[in-house]
Amino acid sequence: MKTAGVSRNTRFVGIGVCCVLAAALWAGRSEAQSSLAGTWRGDLNTPAGALTLVLSLDGSSGGTIAVPARGVAGIPVTDVTIREDGSLEFQVPADLSAFEGQLRGSTLIIGEWIQAGQRIPIQFERTSETLAQPVVRPRHQTPKPPHPYAVQEVVVAGEVPLACTLTRPHGSEYPVAGAVLLTVAGPNDRDQTHSGHKPYMVLADNLTRRGLAVLRCDDRGVGGSGDELLPTPIEGMVADARAMAEYLADLDGIGPVGIIGNSEGSVVGAIAAANGDAAFVVLLGGVGTRGDDVIRERLLDMASRSGLSEDEADTLIAPFDALVSVVLEAGGVGASELERTDPALYARLADIAATPGVADPFLPADVEDRIALFAGSWYHAQVSLDGGAILAQVQVPVLALTGSKDRTNLASQNLPAIRSALVRARNPDFEVIEVPGLNHVFQTAVEGGIAEYGQLDESFSPIALQLIGDWIIERFGDE
Repeated sequence: MKTAGVSRNTRFVGIGVCCVLAAALWAGRSEAQSSLAGTWRGDLNTPAGALTLVLSLDGSSGGTIAVPARGVAGIPVTDVTIREDGSLEFQVPADLSAFEGQLRGSTLIIGEWIQAGQRIPIQFERTSETLAQPVVRPRHQTPKPPHPYAVQEVVVAGEVPLACTLTRPHGSEYPVAGAVLLTVAGPNDRDQTHSGHKPYMVLADNLTRRGLAVLRCDDRGVGGSGDELLPTPIEGMVADARAMAEYLADLDGIGPVGIIGNSEGSVVGAIAAANGDAAFVVLLGGVGTRGDDVIRERLLDMASRSGLSEDEADTLIAPFDALVSVVLEAGGVGASELERTDPALYARLADIAATPGVADPFLPADVEDRIALFAGSWYHAQVSLDGGAILAQVQVPVLALTGSKDRTNLASQNLPAIRSALVRARNPDFEVIEVPGLNHVFQTAVEGGIAEYGQLDESFSPIALQLIGDWIIERFGDE
């Protein structure tokens, strides 16, 4: 899909909602749960042969799984529950898997791995060995010095100080265009580092080599930046984006400054642009509809790919729909205020947070932390913001790219909605492109899911890099 307008003025928003699936079950801490703490090893029989799983439990309600043969580690395990009779269960939300079994003594867990309606016998044995964990390989695209451009560590003084890296071409006869990079949801460093990849360092390097100035910063509470991210309302994130854009625009030799945002960063950037704080917006994995609809579609896609029936999918969606209803009614006032002003609604929210269901791998393991998240302004914005409504106000140039294998913000749902909103806005200059084979963080993917990110050697698709650079330079650059 590719659509273009005619002139140069835009703004958009794509709500990159990365942290919201359903409610989750939480069985509380107990002596029995504490006894599970440690490392367990099991072999899962698959059609391709035995696959070793390394299970690390924290002694409360969570843990992680590593799959050394696939180079994957840190997959969240949630809702670990052990009962008086030794029956045990936990969930692995990243791929809609679960385990049900029995603790035998203190060194053996026997049970079944459950996925897509299949039950595969597996037993985990406690081990004191230091098992080989996946080694994070150096990624070939990560830039290494010396760089053919200037690199400077700077601090942007907005509502809170933000620690940043500025890259810009060595001496130019004319002012150069600039771009601010905004990350996906959750606390991220300036390079959007994940599983050894540094995609924003790769993107900044590519754009700067082509003659653009690029500013990228640690999120609040990360690296050298102040404050905390998760309690920050969407308005605070927009203020940070504005401060970054103003800092870059005020430098000598810098021309028009735009924003490039991935997922939630595209929402924040679009709102900033709608407020007049950006000359252009690039939406990477953006959103064109309301946040709860995006999440619901994501859940249905996960259910379909996991082989769940319609009835099972409905069961999966029900806790999320109940959660959204309460979150919208609560209005993002915060847990303490909600408990004080509407104890009944607070109790409903607490019940949902502790109800059996599908846990989001990005959500806190502790039920009280989940209540605080669901009652706060950030989560309220995640489910209530309407990407299309924001897009309909945008008049600066917009480039919207989404990968065909994006399993977080689906191209089939969001790109048509983005295009429709920009048409309604009578935006004179936009392009909407589905990029074949790319996932949510713009790697060339096999399946596209989160668990695959670390298995891929590519940090940022060269095709996407070319599309982004060409589009900006055509309008604002001088290569």
